[in-house]
Amino acid sequence: MGGADNLNKQPATADRRDPSTWSAWSGRIALTGSILVAIGLLLGQWLRSFNKTASELLIDVHTYNEVSHGILITTLVATASLLLIAAWKSSKPKPQLDAIALAARISRWMRRHPVTTTILIAYAAIMVADASWFYKEIVTWYDDIQANQLTNNFSIRWSLISEVRGRNDFRFFPLSHQDIHLLSWFTPFPKVWALANALELIITLLAGIKLIQALRPHQTTAGVSLIGCLIYLFTPSAAYNYFQFIYSERILTLCLALFGLIYLIYQRSKQDKYALIALVFALIGCFTKDIGILLFVVPAMATIVLGSLGMHSLYPSWKQTSRQQWLHAYRLEIALLCLLLFFLAAFIWLSYLPGIAAGVERYDANLRFSLFVPDVRTVALISYSLIRLIHVLRGQSKANLLDSLNAGAMAYGAALFALVGFKSSSYMALPIQLVATLDILMAWSAWIATRLHKRWPTSKLALAGTALSAVVIGIEHTSPTSFHNQVSDIRATQRSWQATLQETIRLAQTTKEAGRPVNLIFSKSWFKHSEYLRSLQFDRLIYMDPDTREIRIIAGINKGSTYQPQRGDFFLNIDSGKKLRKYKIDLSDYELIYDFDPSLSQGKIYRHR
Repeated sequence: MGGADNLNKQPATADRRDPSTWSAWSGRIALTGSILVAIGLLLGQWLRSFNKTASELLIDVHTYNEVSHGILITTLVATASLLLIAAWKSSKPKPQLDAIALAARISRWMRRHPVTTTILIAYAAIMVADASWFYKEIVTWYDDIQANQLTNNFSIRWSLISEVRGRNDFRFFPLSHQDIHLLSWFTPFPKVWALANALELIITLLAGIKLIQALRPHQTTAGVSLIGCLIYLFTPSAAYNYFQFIYSERILTLCLALFGLIYLIYQRSKQDKYALIALVFALIGCFTKDIGILLFVVPAMATIVLGSLGMHSLYPSWKQTSRQQWLHAYRLEIALLCLLLFFLAAFIWLSYLPGIAAGVERYDANLRFSLFVPDVRTVALISYSLIRLIHVLRGQSKANLLDSLNAGAMAYGAALFALVGFKSSSYMALPIQLVATLDILMAWSAWIATRLHKRWPTSKLALAGTALSAVVIGIEHTSPTSFHNQVSDIRATQRSWQATLQETIRLAQTTKEAGRPVNLIFSKSWFKHSEYLRSLQFDRLIYMDPDTREIRIIAGINKGSTYQPQRGDFFLNIDSGKKLRKYKIDLSDYELIYDFDPSLSQGKIYRHR
């Protein structure tokens, strides 16, 4: 982000390359994408009309998924590499990384914002302290690391790969989870992964703050860093994403923040290198989550429409330019629209067609339009966007990048509502929470702080903004889904799982030493396919199927045989929790001998009477 220092001024000279270069490549991509989309849709209609299944077509869907996703990943890596190489070649002079200068800038920022720095450090410290293997899905994704005593981390996690390429229920996120996949190659320790989460959080936040400061270069931005820190960090969405590893919205939001900042630099400088870098972030972000494409394409659409109508501060209207000049002025936006066609083609061929061939329903199809639960931040985003739209339409002000990002965030929220329902406290709402934070910061800087600055000193302004942020957080603290409650639930879950496993190890050891058989029974659990249970001392590891009620030995003596529980057998409720009640698992013949916390539904061990 070497151009960030020049955000607030337009250079006298911008790239004046032949606009036909951009338009030619965009045209080829658009044509190829359109053809692939059309063929895919026709093929899908044919499959639906004739009700052809994968077996009837003699297609192995699993093999098809492997080959098609392999081609896509290779294409994405090659495309991102070519874009970065092109950005490097177009840079004059070549950017250089001065580690000493960078460290000095970071140090100056920390000295100027001591409270914000303290909050970020404390937040990161808690994230690292609470990090462990005990998250749902993680216990199976990284089983092979555990099975090899933490020595086999530098290898492909096939279980994690299959999570994103083996789905035939119309979900499409080929780059989801790949950040921790790559990170696990270099370190098998979750606490180091938590440090990476903290770094992603800080970069996301600082990029957003820099964007707002750049949009308000000559006005007061007192308290913006601290307000942004408080508003963004202490949300349920942040708790879900940054205190765990399993949600892809964290990387999507990081890509959105960096995309927005680089996009603004490009709009001010009109240099192709920034457009190319912005495309890289959009490319990565849109393949991280199935509807993530809206966060990058809708802002481009909004910019084209508003700019062509003469309502954007940094783009010419259609009437003021020739066709070639218009294509050149909107070259990045046109490229982003072509990215939409590329994404749609990939979705159709890698998700839509295999889903039809597999004959399954869309994942969580029953949740469409199921609920709409906004919060203060969501209301702020909608309100700010409507006020800005009225101002722009009346000619009272010109549209800017934040207005375009708002359009993308609302489209993303609408898509969530249509597909699975919208809940502001959900992990899926994190990108919306970021944009809402930017709106709050802009409203504070442009509408509130500007008026108060004439009567109040900067220190009082920052204090007032902090107080308002604290009030918002305090109001949300009363909600069952507050940040505090979510973090507490995550910590309690991890600690109960770990403590219950430790107690199981102790019980197994003492039972063995007493010369009695160790039979461990469990039911619905993330640990069913995990090496954790198989590494314990036992004679038999037994699974009670909650659907068929069949009790079968899955490891140990007489593996594969059915089993009748006997006196002294242990029943483990490590993580089953409420599922035992949901599936009506009868524990009347068992007595509770260990309870991590009576207020929790999991973390318990029973012994057969």
